[in-house]
Amino acid sequence: MLLVLKQLFKPMNRQVDWLLEYKLSGDPSHLEALVDLYANDLLHFLQSITDTESANDIAQRTWLTLITKRHYYKQQGTPKAYIFTIARNALHDDHRYRNKFVALEDDINLTTSSHSSDQEDAKHLYQTICLLPFEQKEALTLQLEGFSLEEIALITTTNQETIKTRLRYAKLSLKRHLGNLHE
Repeated sequence: MLLVLKQLFKPMNRQVDWLLEYKLSGDPSHLEALVDLYANDLLHFLQSITDTESANDIAQRTWLTLITKRHYYKQQGTPKAYIFTIARNALHDDHRYRNKFVALEDDINLTTSSHSSDQEDAKHLYQTICLLPFEQKEALTLQLEGFSLEEIALITTTNQETIKTRLRYAKLSLKRHLGNLHE
């Protein structure tokens, strides 16, 4: 009877914070839940900013850091934002270590004539995003991943107004480049 009452009064929409559960227990099944929830988004974010090989390496280092330093997690934002912060820091460390910035393909050409298929338009949008300065590309990619301005500011340790400015310039640049394609 007591169990039935507990089930009735249990909050129905409570999202489980698997990262907090993992921090407290160290149970690998909680880590598996985190990987299931966020691994694809994390890899997509990293591949949007750097080359595939580096993205895979940084994603692995992110999960290893999470395992070894799980006790540092504080329930301030979302677990996803915390994981992306670790990945972003690893990305910056990687770039500092290699003393390079994101490598862009040399053969990107945005001056082609009109395009008929959605797939070609998506390709050109991606190529145009690759041309953005790193900070603008990072802010735009995080916004496309579904993060709010507050979360992006937390992940990048940047003021929200700066994030707004980066997003505005990124969108203006995209409009300018993509507008030239369809004229």
